[in-house]
Amino acid sequence: MEDFDVTVDVVVVGAGAGGMVSAWTAAQLGLEAVIIEKAGVYGGNSALSGGGAWLPNAPFFQRLGEGDDPEHLFRYLQTIAPNVKPERHRRYIAEAPRLAAAMETTPYYQGGKGFLWIKGYADYHPKLGGNPKGRGLWPQPIDERVLGEDMTTRRGHGRAGRLAGTPPGMWMTSADLHDLMTLRWGTLRGPLMLLRLGWRSLVANLLGWKMITSGAALITRLRLMLRDEGVPVWLNTPMRRLIQDDAGNVVGVQAERGGRTYRIRARHGVVMAAGGFEGSKEKRALYQPDAIHAGTQGSPDNTGDWIAPATEVGAALDLMDDAWWMPALSFLPGQALGMVPERQYPHQFIVNGDGKRYVNESCPYTDFGHRMIEGHRTGVRHFPSHMILDQFAWDHYFFRGLPGRPMPKEWLTSGMVKKANSIGELARLIGVPPGEPRGHHGAVQPVRPRGSGRGLPPRRGRLQQLLRQPEVQEPEPGRGEARAVLRLHRGAQRSRHQGRHAHGRERARPSCRRVADRRALCSGQQQRRGDGQQLRGAWGDPGPGHDVRLDRRPRHR
Repeated sequence: MEDFDVTVDVVVVGAGAGGMVSAWTAAQLGLEAVIIEKAGVYGGNSALSGGGAWLPNAPFFQRLGEGDDPEHLFRYLQTIAPNVKPERHRRYIAEAPRLAAAMETTPYYQGGKGFLWIKGYADYHPKLGGNPKGRGLWPQPIDERVLGEDMTTRRGHGRAGRLAGTPPGMWMTSADLHDLMTLRWGTLRGPLMLLRLGWRSLVANLLGWKMITSGAALITRLRLMLRDEGVPVWLNTPMRRLIQDDAGNVVGVQAERGGRTYRIRARHGVVMAAGGFEGSKEKRALYQPDAIHAGTQGSPDNTGDWIAPATEVGAALDLMDDAWWMPALSFLPGQALGMVPERQYPHQFIVNGDGKRYVNESCPYTDFGHRMIEGHRTGVRHFPSHMILDQFAWDHYFFRGLPGRPMPKEWLTSGMVKKANSIGELARLIGVPPGEPRGHHGAVQPVRPRGSGRGLPPRRGRLQQLLRQPEVQEPEPGRGEARAVLRLHRGAQRSRHQGRHAHGRERARPSCRRVADRRALCSGQQQRRGDGQQLRGAWGDPGPGHDVRLDRRPRHR
């Protein structure tokens, strides 16, 4: 048996949300815990995330009369994640509300006041048993100054809670973003939300507030909970190996801190809650060769250093080929915008290197990533893909700032965004087939909902449904605005969403005829990768299911 420098009950490796909750839980059980983190900041990828958790039957929902039948929840999880062992699903269903109840005993979630429910923010797959109202809970905004000296060592400090391009102090939640998206649709929601944001900015600057939201707010609350329990977080302390006793049991870790080697004994166990390996090109090439072209918005400190020590003591690895995928727009080199609502509106679509639409843009973002990888394996370029939108879309939707503003010159000069006055010119600029004889075009035809003889017009009152309800069909774009952009398709692919698929695969002939004042825009689209397996239904930002077809009917003006 080796000598130890420090002895505690539980050693937790990794200071993300998983590690922080593990250490806090140990403290709640009366155990002495310590967290070691190799980075100089805590929070991991969780601090950069939306910060939401799928917590059905949490006390928050029970008080509102929004309880769920555990058997229904179990069938839902088995449907969307059939490869997961049933006992793990049942354990999650039982433990999730217990975790939420325990958090409500702290001052930071007292009585559920620290939780935020976006009612109508549906589960990933309501058609498969998910709740249309949503069972996700997010952290309420919080002033990060409550952290004191721990404020500057939180990952993402100084840039959390704001929409890109907005003034300091103008913080917003996911619910606020959905309302703000209606700004150019003539409703009151958008302007009122803009006024609230302006008021927040004014008050924050007058009073010195430093409000944060989403994952940053979650990590802030967790750090305060740890501090109240006296759990130390050792930053800049990488783990080097796991220590075993003569019987082969893991009894501690060896780590480095301040230039010194520490052997830390764990009486009751070591919890491995380290991040992924998105920051290591070598490990990405080893475990995910099909996605080596993907970029990352994850923590640069996630280099998978824990993998070798863990496997040396017999740990089993699984799901190394998967990740928490998310499409991202690359506007400038080294800068990317993870796409959640932006990709699912009318008047825009996404194509591969053959100029074909290959995915339902409104599907859950991890599904989107899988479709990209599967497509790239066929030999057709999918990294990067291209998002095609017309002037109407640019004028009405948010792309790193308020809608309708002029296209930033640096986006064009960087080469990441292309602009053209015809589809033929745009096809040439992005390197996809320019099409065949002119005079025909691909017209979008919406799949009519059953029992309805009408399409769904893109009117103001339907925008909230488009943002939040996956079962709503996408409206047909207006005549002229989207027609030129959609000519880029050379043939419709089958597009599945919740059991439906597109009809017809006739070829469409692109036209190069100029469209006055309807400039087509295109941005290279890349992939975000993170760590963790997708559990569809547990998290997400659902959008409309828009199944479309291309036809060859000639139209003349």
